[in-house]
Amino acid sequence: MTASDPYPCSVLGASATCMTLSWTPRVGQDGQVFEARVGASGQDAGCSASRSQVLVLRLPVASASSAWLEPLASPTLADSSPGNLVLGTQLVQPLRCTSNYEPVVARSSGPLIGTLREVSRQRSADGATSTASYLFTYTPQRGDEGTTRIVCFRCG
Repeated sequence: MTASDPYPCSVLGASATCMTLSWTPRVGQDGQVFEARVGASGQDAGCSASRSQVLVLRLPVASASSAWLEPLASPTLADSSPGNLVLGTQLVQPLRCTSNYEPVVARSSGPLIGTLREVSRQRSADGATSTASYLFTYTPQRGDEGTTRIVCFRCG
């Protein structure tokens, strides 16, 4: 966790000193609750003695929840196969994935053929999920005749 330098701000119309706390959960921390203890001190009005308070922030880390939008619930192109491809004819397969974290589409298995590139990323209106859109393109080459290529992707 990191904290910014203190800066002047207004809280409920009164002058205050604020700080910005920043923390990014790591892989494997999902489903856990972390605590951040922040100490604050100040002077009571009319008193020379200072007082201290500790604020405890409970930070639950949500488990990732991802789903395929396109091809519908199928990360294997063979499940939505376009049929036989002709040499030199390009396959263009859209891949869309949604997640409560930043979604990423990546190869999970299969031959390293074709190109996978991100084309857009959108956050839902309520900010709870994001959707990433990718295009997988592949053009069969001489020597691919009679072969079946299965390329699998993961949404995460």
